[in-house]
Amino acid sequence: MLKCLVAGSAWLILVMVSLECLSDDAGHSPHKAGYAQRGSFSGPGSVDAELEEEDRFSIPHLKFESMDKALEPWFAMKAHLYQDSGFKFGVYYNALYQHASATLPTDDSSGIAYKDEAASGIFRINGALDLVGRDSSNVGTLYFNVDNRHTLGSDIAPAGIANEVGYVGHTGVLFSDSGTVLVDLNYQQRINGGRGGFIVGRFDPNDYVFVSGYANPWTAFQNVATLLNPAVALPDSSWGLGAGHWLNDHVYILGTINDANGTVSDNLEFFEGGAEFWKAVEFGWAPSSKERFQRQFNISMWQVDAREDISANSSEGIAISANWLLANNLMPIFRAGWSQGSAPIYNKTITAGLTYKLVERSDDFGVALNWGQPALKGLEDQLTAEVFYKYQLAQNIALTPSLQLLQNPALNPDENSVVIAALRFRLSL
Repeated sequence: MLKCLVAGSAWLILVMVSLECLSDDAGHSPHKAGYAQRGSFSGPGSVDAELEEEDRFSIPHLKFESMDKALEPWFAMKAHLYQDSGFKFGVYYNALYQHASATLPTDDSSGIAYKDEAASGIFRINGALDLVGRDSSNVGTLYFNVDNRHTLGSDIAPAGIANEVGYVGHTGVLFSDSGTVLVDLNYQQRINGGRGGFIVGRFDPNDYVFVSGYANPWTAFQNVATLLNPAVALPDSSWGLGAGHWLNDHVYILGTINDANGTVSDNLEFFEGGAEFWKAVEFGWAPSSKERFQRQFNISMWQVDAREDISANSSEGIAISANWLLANNLMPIFRAGWSQGSAPIYNKTITAGLTYKLVERSDDFGVALNWGQPALKGLEDQLTAEVFYKYQLAQNIALTPSLQLLQNPALNPDENSVVIAALRFRLSL
């Protein structure tokens, strides 16, 4: 059934591409509910950025006038609520299906047959409430983010399909079956006219350090090797604090310290493993603070303590990242990382690629190639390639078909390469 869904959806996309049903939103405000993002250090995957991005009017391939009109009272309610109280929120549903061209061989001794299909969905509600200095540039805001992550008609979620094919890494970032989880609950305070700020509470540190302008797990790449930096032993959502400041108009510094044992499904334990920390500091350059995620270079240093519960030694490393938006649509991207210790996926890695935003539509295209040397000794290097196309079907619906080529999966000597075909669905309200 899932195969039929993917084939049918792909056929539907091809048919719709040929239609000339352009949406005309001229004359509208660029935002449906007025959720313009304020200057901050949060990246494209953060609550603040997600609320702003999904509140923008898109230019879809099809305009469903009756559906758009029916949703107008919903966005009007959100706008009035934000204007009256400083509270804004978003509701989303995401689904991802992945199919692997090959798996590990069946284990004859145990009879275990590995799965070549995975699918999961994520129902998400997030929001922000301005608590301090709402009408000033030094606003203080409380953020929250709650997910329900579940499988969809399959035995495993995309987060687990790498184990089925013998690949060191993750092919579907965030798409697990961890149930209902609190991803974010933190307070952020902007200071010095918005030039700096701090965060305290529960958050994903990768939303603040090692950030690139293309790194959005909902609309861009899905493999951790192409989306993030796999030479960094990033913790998941965890309790911590961080701060950042622009030293002048072009140079910034920021850093975070988090619970090294934090995970999105940790039942909100507060440093249950004791004083074991993950720390990072980053220096970056951009033409201006407003352009940080479109045109930027940064270098980051990180370290994670040894962890007794999982018998992990301390690890540390250096990461660099660069992306530069050309003509407002083409963005070359580059990442590299070097690390010591067994905590990260790779000890050495390089990623290069580009993304392209169609000017006449709200579509995005991306392609990237990654090389990585696994941190686990004795394993051969892996090559990972990924290509995606985000197709903005309707004002609030996007489809993203993609392909991943996993060359020389390190834990599967029987296969030289595995192809992961995928289709992602996103609804935002």
